[in-house]
Amino acid sequence: MKKSSNKGIVIISILMITVVLLMLASSLLVINYYNLGFTNIVENKASALKVAEAGVAYAIYCLKEDPTWQPPSGGLPMMEIPGRFEITFDTAKEFYSVNNLEHGVRDGAWGGSKVPGYSVDLIVTGILDRGDNKVVKRVRVILQRDFYSPGSFSSGQTSVDANTIDIRKESTADNPSEAGNIHSNSIKSSNNDPAIKTIDSTNGTSTYVYLHGGIASAQGTIDIKDTQSDHNLDIENNSSVDHVKQSKNIKPIDIDGTISQAKNTLPSGSIISGNTYVIYKDKVEPPLPPSCTVSNGQLHITDNIVFNGNVRFEFDYSYADPSNSAYDPSVNIADGGIYFDTLSGKSPSLYVDQGNLLVAGALKGNGSCYVSGESRFIGESNIVAPGDTGVAILSKKDIYMELPSVTDEALNLNITGLVYSHGNINVNILDPNDPVNPANNFTAGQWPSNWEDIVLSSSGGGGGGGTVYAVPYSGAANGVNVSISTDGIGTFTRNSDGSYTLNLSINVGAGANQIGSFTVFAGKAGDNQNEAENGPFITSIVRNYPASSGLARLFEEFSGGGSGGGTTTTGSGTKIDPDFHITGGIVAIDPNNPVPSQATPDNPSAGNIHINIGEGKFFIVSSKKYLKLLESSKASGIGFKTILWSEI
Repeated sequence: MKKSSNKGIVIISILMITVVLLMLASSLLVINYYNLGFTNIVENKASALKVAEAGVAYAIYCLKEDPTWQPPSGGLPMMEIPGRFEITFDTAKEFYSVNNLEHGVRDGAWGGSKVPGYSVDLIVTGILDRGDNKVVKRVRVILQRDFYSPGSFSSGQTSVDANTIDIRKESTADNPSEAGNIHSNSIKSSNNDPAIKTIDSTNGTSTYVYLHGGIASAQGTIDIKDTQSDHNLDIENNSSVDHVKQSKNIKPIDIDGTISQAKNTLPSGSIISGNTYVIYKDKVEPPLPPSCTVSNGQLHITDNIVFNGNVRFEFDYSYADPSNSAYDPSVNIADGGIYFDTLSGKSPSLYVDQGNLLVAGALKGNGSCYVSGESRFIGESNIVAPGDTGVAILSKKDIYMELPSVTDEALNLNITGLVYSHGNINVNILDPNDPVNPANNFTAGQWPSNWEDIVLSSSGGGGGGGTVYAVPYSGAANGVNVSISTDGIGTFTRNSDGSYTLNLSINVGAGANQIGSFTVFAGKAGDNQNEAENGPFITSIVRNYPASSGLARLFEEFSGGGSGGGTTTTGSGTKIDPDFHITGGIVAIDPNNPVPSQATPDNPSAGNIHINIGEGKFFIVSSKKYLKLLESSKASGIGFKTILWSEI
């Protein structure tokens, strides 16, 4: 009995162990099954995320090639993977992307948020489909362009002293946005000397800046206020200051190569020596090639022409002076100038090789200027660049665009095309004391009287007195000599508070015991209005005329007896500062340092834009059709910066 009992116990034990082992094996099988399932889920989710990330990379590639790219419907399959990614710009879909590469900040992003300017709010859906197991992952990425068509771009500092700088983009039917932009690669970061600074020294406030929904950006700091109460930035149109310090790249244009290529393709008769060329009513001296003709004070350039060395163009306006024997009342002096003429069916270009260009008068028509040296344009220019290059002015050294401030009319400069320099770009009010001022430094003829900052005339002699006509000027600090025949000399000076002082001493002739009488007023020669001051000799008088009075005139008449001495009159004048308009873009790049750094800071002599036009206004309309040379010169590696990356 005992042996049978022991055998039963062994059998029961074996059965129990077998059951336990079976249970353990079953558990392991179940655990392994779920582990495999969990691993598959994790792997599938990771794979779906990688599919979505591949979609982001694909979208970046396509958008770099074509900023207007549209993804195909139905998604794009992955090679050797049972998955696909989907991207749509259809706002009717549940998840959608927004292509905002050519606009400023605007509404309309997925989830009701705003879309940053010049960016793509990209939502990519990655789908991994293994039959019964379908996994979906979505990523949201906001990509902002590293480069965009510039309204104003400088590798160095941009400084603006004006009433207004207004930068907008040319709108189209497909893209109605007018968002403009201004950028500086300067690393300047001090409060007094930032990368972009705007100040209006006339009234002590900042220049008004309007970007129409665009962005102001720089590698250094920016002084543009970004609160509505400051009224310096057009906040109502969602303009913004990008406080993220960043650089942008543009590959410098080969200006020497462009000029050399043109020079090699032209006949020898179109290549002439640099000189000072004076344009008279019906001729130019010294003569120019047959492609250049003169009629009624207009020099028409009908084909490409190259000058070797410095070139200066002046105009003889004697035919507009009634007192001159060459006076011709049928010719309008305002029509004079250099004309790019398309009679040959193409827009001609003016090239200056190894020299500077100065145009002391108007430049008009359809054409371009390529200069290996400095370029200076003084006058009411109005040129339109040809459509194939979009270039208006390319200069290897500084560009100066200058107009005088006058009191009887508003002068304007209009340039349609790219204005580009490897030096600095300087936009100024013409200084009457500057040696390049045609009023001071004409080889022949005379500068138009209504373009003078100082217009002088005299009459009388001895003790009989004389007349001085003086137009106030906003920029000269040292004054301008004023002669009254042989009777005396005076200085007309602008004071720091905006008023004007005429210090006048009269040299009395031998035996004379009276100064006589004379009239002093600011205005245009030929005006005859005056205000009389009666009574004894007046040593000084102050008379102010408000801006609302129109022309800046000081009418003071002095009379009385006594010997010689000095007379001082002080008053304030109103002038009309000029406006400047550019459709295309204004770009200054230091070719040796296009992206400054702490190791190689920006150079004050190259790559800077300086606008100093008093109460004048500066307008830029950025137009891609005039920025073709920049688009084709993009530096390698330019793409997008990521400002958001998240899963949704």
